[in-house]
Amino acid sequence: ISSKNCAKGCVGSSGEVYDVDNVWAWRDGLNVHYVRRDPVYQSSRESSGSEPPPAVLLLPGFGVGVFHFQRNIDELARQGFQVFSFDLVGQGLSWPDDDPGADHIARELKGRGNPLVYGVDLWVEQISAFVEQIVFRNNDARTNVSQQRRRLFVIGNSLGGLLAAAYCARNPNRVRGVGLLNATPFWAFAPHERHARESGVAAVVRALLPWDGALPAPRILQTIITKFWWNQLRRPNTIRAMLSLVYADESALDERKPEREANGSENDLIANIIEPTVHPHAASAFASMAFAPRAELDFADMLGVIESERIPVVLCYGREDPWISPMWAERAARAAPSAQYVELSPAGHCPHHEAPRAVNTLLTRWMKGVVCKINSDELMQAHGESFVEEGVNERVVVARVRHSVGAHKELDQR
Repeated sequence: ISSKNCAKGCVGSSGEVYDVDNVWAWRDGLNVHYVRRDPVYQSSRESSGSEPPPAVLLLPGFGVGVFHFQRNIDELARQGFQVFSFDLVGQGLSWPDDDPGADHIARELKGRGNPLVYGVDLWVEQISAFVEQIVFRNNDARTNVSQQRRRLFVIGNSLGGLLAAAYCARNPNRVRGVGLLNATPFWAFAPHERHARESGVAAVVRALLPWDGALPAPRILQTIITKFWWNQLRRPNTIRAMLSLVYADESALDERKPEREANGSENDLIANIIEPTVHPHAASAFASMAFAPRAELDFADMLGVIESERIPVVLCYGREDPWISPMWAERAARAAPSAQYVELSPAGHCPHHEAPRAVNTLLTRWMKGVVCKINSDELMQAHGESFVEEGVNERVVVARVRHSVGAHKELDQR
């Protein structure tokens, strides 16, 4: 996907047609690449009315970006949703104007009270600003709906799932529903500053770390990370090996569009992952991520806040994920007992990319149930399927898993 500003109808590098494919100048020279896909209405009647279409924000995981949702954005738009997605700063095509690792830039940012740390706090701040300045402002300019009444669906995979939960816990009045796709329940090793103040163990751990992630990185540390870690991780063979580990079906790593196969094009997913790693700021961004602190709330506490605010939640997990195994999904379901919990098999860490038809179907039914105020439990039972055809001779089993507080798991496989 090109990072250049595009007009309506821009075609990305993977062949998608977006209504907006642009760069948003956020703060302190941070540029955020994002896309917007407006609903594809079948008739003028569907598009009439003063209410804006339901907005959906898709949040990618670590090392990927907007391109990882290329199998979802158009289909959700065809179902009547206005879909947004962006690259997290320090990843994809979202980068600062100037090298934040340069001493004079770092001093300037620290002087403003905004030292740059690529971590959860920064990314949640990015989500909040994007929602207010891009999602709601775009719709409020075209409708009579006030910003106070606007809410959106926030859906994230892996790290994006953790960020979705963190944003929702901080901004419950902005959220219509949250979808977690194999959400990682943890990120980073360093304790949050608040935990370090309240816990002696956390304070010791934080004190032992050589750096807090605020750029610029210590030169020796940057050299070690780049040489022995970063340069190994960004090799194509390493990336493919890691993806093969977390995808249940390795063929899903390759784009299966007939026109791309006819052209003999190389794997888009791996190429798109590699592209940002050659950015001149990439190594320092990775170093900052490695030492950035954790979120202030842990994942279970985030879900607890969401549950207390009665925000609808859907947990959609690939059962064959070796990283975020069903055990973690079950813990999330216990923290949010009113959530819908669905497992897909075969599917791994990125079910939206590996089993897009199944995930698109589930998300669409769940979101329409929320919008129409239909009990999503009844909706998913009434329209459930035992499997979804993902391709020729490829079926993904959809298993609905229900939890109640303190109860054991009940599996209803239809």
